[in-house]
Order: sequence, then structure tokens, then C-alpha cells
Amino acid sequence: MPLTIPAAEDKDSKAAKCRKSIFFGITCVSIFFEGNTWESFHVSLKHHVSEFLSIREPLRSNIPDRQLNSFTNRYENYENAIDALFNELRGGRTSENSLYEICFLKHVVLSKNFDNHLVMAFASHLQNVLIKLTHLAATCATVRYEETKHIEQYQDEIVNKVTLIASHASMYLNNSLLSAWPSTHNGILKEQMLLNIPNPTNVDQNQLEKVANLTRLLLANKGLPNYAYEILIVREANDKYESYFNGESTRCTFNKHNSGFDTIIGRISFNSADQFEKIRLETVLEKQRAAAAEVNQTIQSEMNSLYVGPTLPIIAEALKRKIGKDILTDYEFSCWAIIREWRWIPCPGITYGVSPFEINDVESITTLRYKNRGSLTQDCEDFRFFFFV
Repeated sequence: MPLTIPAAEDKDSKAAKCRKSIFFGITCVSIFFEGNTWESFHVSLKHHVSEFLSIREPLRSNIPDRQLNSFTNRYENYENAIDALFNELRGGRTSENSLYEICFLKHVVLSKNFDNHLVMAFASHLQNVLIKLTHLAATCATVRYEETKHIEQYQDEIVNKVTLIASHASMYLNNSLLSAWPSTHNGILKEQMLLNIPNPTNVDQNQLEKVANLTRLLLANKGLPNYAYEILIVREANDKYESYFNGESTRCTFNKHNSGFDTIIGRISFNSADQFEKIRLETVLEKQRAAAAEVNQTIQSEMNSLYVGPTLPIIAEALKRKIGKDILTDYEFSCWAIIREWRWIPCPGITYGVSPFEINDVESITTLRYKNRGSLTQDCEDFRFFFFV
């Protein structure tokens, strides 16, 4: 991800200069920190703030216009980005230089931010270069040697080395894209939330859906190819709030207490270029929508006697027994979640945004609701159930 440091909306000019010079980079962080509590400050910067403030004045007077390579590099997460920035401020080498020297392929993957289109374009370019190198070796062999035996030995040696390079590069690049899930995907979602939600305590459904939709587009080419994504963002209430999640780690990732939100990213194996794949997936979506409707019947009929459970995991386990089928193995959902808020008065409302994958108006995320309005002696409770294809 690019190194970005959020600034107040009325400081757009300084925010733009953040990416250009060290002086405005430090000013940008100061703007963001002033008037905010530690809790509202991004966790990745907490342990650097004191050092940032201590070096601000010397940098202002000595090198106010210094260009920072750290602002143009890309990183797996904010921690790596901030570490790289401070390494450069202290006079160390940039992460780009050090990565390049340690492992060129790692530098390629990180500089492309795990974008499979860009990584595969590099792999294709590397293949062409290796093919040209093999042809050049054959020409050199005929120029250098006269005997066929020596020519073949020279060619075989080059071919063996080229094959080793090609197989290693292919394996490394593929494994790197594989390793992107889920940390890179969660990092991109977190970055978009920080950039687009200035006040997590005052946010509505439209804002959350906007961030989810934007992130889903950004994730399209991240990591392994041929996946579609689905996203849920739920604002955590200050108190009397619980969340429950159950799912397959290869298909869903749940990030709890994520800068004031609970988030889920699901991924669906899908090749958009294959027409039969679209038909297959549409059938799956229809089948699981019907399964969710069946589950909803049990929720509406049984939750009245279950919602008083002391914790959400206990309620979830009791509900699963009432349903009589396993949500993941029998209904074949990749994951599911329950969000619960309760308050005596007024009745709470869960704030969330979803961005499902969609084929012919059939969505990949099904949302169900149960509400108990409480009484003079009982809290009003709001439940949301989310089922991911």
C-alpha cells in the first residue's frame, strides 16, 4: 500500500505536500495528532509519535525540502510503511534499496502491491528475456567453440541455469501471491477506512457501503487471480455490543476491533472470462439464498427463547442446534456472522455496510434480522445475521 498519513479535511493543501517533502510530511502527522486522543490516533504510529515530534524542528531547519522515496514505495501494511519512513528520516537506506539487494523478486512483488496482473506481466517479461538469453547463448557457443561436443556442453549449462531461474521465479511469485491472503486484503480495507471515515463514531450506512464498494474494486487484482470478493463493515457500539463469526479461513477473514469496526472479507473462486463459471456461480447463489430463507424461519420462530443467553457464542450454538444443520458443511456457506446490540431505551440500530458480489441481481451476502423490543425490565435487542457464499 502507498504510505499515506491521513490529515484533516480542511488541510488538503498540506496533505498533498505530505507526499513531496519531509517538512510537510511531519506537519501532516502533527495536524492529524493535534486535538485527537491517543485512541483515535492510528495504532501503527503510536510508538513513533514522540520521535516524530522530537526531530521535527531539526528537520525543518536543516533539510526542509528533502525528497522521500518512502512516500512512493508500496508496503504490505502500515507498520512496514512507517518503519521505512523513519529509517529514511534517520539517514538509513530506503526499504526499496535494501529489499532490492536482499531479494529482487520480493522487491517486485511488494512494489506491485501483490497485484496479480502486474506480477504476471513481470513474469511474462522475464520469460521473454530468458528465451532471448537462451538464443544468445546458442549463438555465443557457435562463435566460441568449433567442436559440437563443446557447443552442446556450453548450451546445456546455460539452459540448466535458465531453467533454474525460471522455475524458482515462477514458484516464488506464485507463493507470494498466495501469501497475500488475508493480510494484504485486510490492510487495503483498513487503509480505505482510515482515508474515507474521518470519525468512526459518527458514520452511517451509506458511508460504510461506499468504503466497502471501493475496497472490493481495489481487491479485484490482489493476490491469486480468479477471485471475486464480498465485504461487510460493522460499526462497533461503545458498549452492549457483541459479534460472532464462524467460517473457513481460506475463504473468509474476520477482523475484530478494526479501528472501531468489525470487518469480514469473503472471497469466491470465480473466472469472469468463463461463461459457464457465471452460470455455475449463479446457481450457487440461488441455492444459498434459498438456504438462508430456510434458516430465517428458524431464527424468527426460535430466537424469542434464545436471545436471553448471556453471550452471543452461547446463543449461536443454541441456534445451530435448533436449525439442525451445519451452516458451513450442510448449507455450504463459506462463513456467517451475528451482530448483537442491546439497550433499554431507545432501541439500538446496528450500523453496517455490505458490498456483495452480484450476478443478475442475486447477491452473495444474505442479511437477516431479529429484533426484540424488550419491556420495562428488559433491554431492547437488535440482531443481524450475515451469510456469505
